Amino acid sequence: MVQRYWKLEKSGELGAAEVAAAVGGGGHIVLRTDVAKGKTTIYFAGESEDEQAKAVRAHAKKIKLADVAKL
Repeated sequence: MVQRYWKLEKSGELGAAEVAAAVGGGGHIVLRTDVAKGKTTIYFAGESEDEQAKAVRAHAKKIKLADVAKL
């Protein structure tokens, strides 16, 4: 399986438990969160073929690892 990276934007300022719930487990690893202007951006990684987590990734944008490090 191949490791991939995604970015998910949610309305509101989410706490740690809400961020974890937003990526829904499924083997996803939260790499970074940004909170600004009433929005939370979640950067996460996971296996590309993980069928259980497909629903979460359907709402996220696929990105490159370098995008996670950009500020």
